[in-house]
Amino acid sequence: MPGFGILAAVLGIVMAMFSVSGGADSGEIAEKVGAAMVGTFIGIFFCYGVLEPLANLMKQTVNSDASTMETVKVVLCTHVAGKPALLAIDAGRRLIQLNTKPSFAQLEQWINAMGGEDESQNKRRRGSDRMTG
Repeated sequence: MPGFGILAAVLGIVMAMFSVSGGADSGEIAEKVGAAMVGTFIGIFFCYGVLEPLANLMKQTVNSDASTMETVKVVLCTHVAGKPALLAIDAGRRLIQLNTKPSFAQLEQWINAMGGEDESQNKRRRGSDRMTG
């Protein structure tokens, strides 16, 4: 990314040298070199201060979305492979980042609350939770 600053510096120096060949005095040359340096600093500022943080934010957003899709893929593939639903969901849970990952017990409580099951039904069902066919 620092290519913008380098490009501005090179272009500014080329313009300064062109003015030297045209018979410019030292004041005009100093003005052209100063413009080249300002262009260099602006280019470096935008590369490291604006564009790089923006690119990193975009990269984090894309990686977050891809991580979500990867989690869904793992849950679906594990479930299709014949694992019980709770184990399939736990396989996907392992891919979630640590700061948002629920514990296995919390996940089981959420699933039970969504399914409207109580603990006694869940314990009886665990042995026969495999897909048939």
